[in-house]
Amino acid sequence: MTDKNQRIDLTQFKGMTKGQWLLLDGNGTVITLSDNGDEINIRLFEAYCDDGITEDEDTINKNLIVSAPEILNALKKAYEDMDRNRSNAEYRCGVILGHIKNTCCLSCLKTTLKAEYIL
Repeated sequence: MTDKNQRIDLTQFKGMTKGQWLLLDGNGTVITLSDNGDEINIRLFEAYCDDGITEDEDTINKNLIVSAPEILNALKKAYEDMDRNRSNAEYRCGVILGHIKNTCCLSCLKTTLKAEYIL
C-alpha cells in the first residue's frame, strides 16, 4: 500500500480457514477445527531454518501468523466503524449545509445550530 489512506482489500482473504488457529509448537503447522469438528492442519513453514532470526523473534512471528483471523476480523470491524462514522458525518454536514442555505442571517443560523446540535 503506497497511499496511507488506502485500505487493504479484504476480499483477498475470502475463503480462508475459519476458526481459531493454534500453532503446533516447533513444526510449522497451524491447526484449527472445521465446522463439523474435524481437525484441519495447515503447513506454514519448515520446522527448522537457520536464518539468523532469534528465538524470541521467531515466537513473535508465529504468534502473529496464528492471530491472523482475529486481526482480520478487527480490521473488518474498524473499516465498518469508519464507514458508519463517515456516513453519519456526511449526513450531519448535509443537514448543516441545508440550514445555511435556508437561513436568512448568521444569527438565525447560530440559533438553529445551537438548538439542534448544541454547538
